[in-house]
Amino acid sequence: MNFLPTLLQACSFGLAAGSSPGPLQTFLLSESLRGGWRRGAMVALAPLVSDTPIIILCIVLLNHLSITALRVVQGLGGFYVLWLAWQALRRWQSGTAQGEAKQAGFSSLWQAAWINLLNPNPYLFWLGQAPTFVLAWQTSPLYAGVYLLGFYGVFLGMLVGLAVLSAQGQRLGDGFVRGMLLVSGLVLLGLGCRLLFLAFWGGG
Repeated sequence: MNFLPTLLQACSFGLAAGSSPGPLQTFLLSESLRGGWRRGAMVALAPLVSDTPIIILCIVLLNHLSITALRVVQGLGGFYVLWLAWQALRRWQSGTAQGEAKQAGFSSLWQAAWINLLNPNPYLFWLGQAPTFVLAWQTSPLYAGVYLLGFYGVFLGMLVGLAVLSAQGQRLGDGFVRGMLLVSGLVLLGLGCRLLFLAFWGGG
């Protein structure tokens, strides 16, 4: 295993993860609109909290995590994302789109961490990457560190950038922010329903 290919592979996966729409990105958009980019940046840090147990679990289990276990995670994640959608739509309906505290919100961080823990995508990703990560560790702990640094450097950087861009929407007025909250709430609703569908009727 070579140093540069390891770094490039990790960065490419970070780019793919950061640019793929999902519950975490949608929740980040909603929180950035509510409380500014700092609140969104706290959401962006959620993978640092949630991914550690996921990585350890996937390395231990490797390819032995059953389909049933993944479906349980999908089902729980679906219900949790639907709850977040209900919150976003309730804020849109009540007209409390702006005027919330514009500081880092630790509640947002933990909510986002739960989104990740109850989302099967990180498990599937790290189940696929576990052999590569283990090989990097066996080559040298430095290689494993480079892999994590490359992946999370790009991934979290893209999420923070999304938070900064989303927060600029507040300058366009309350109507725009409320409209975006409606959109994010509907997207979360769709994502939650999709997770439940995959969990209970996904086939396989």
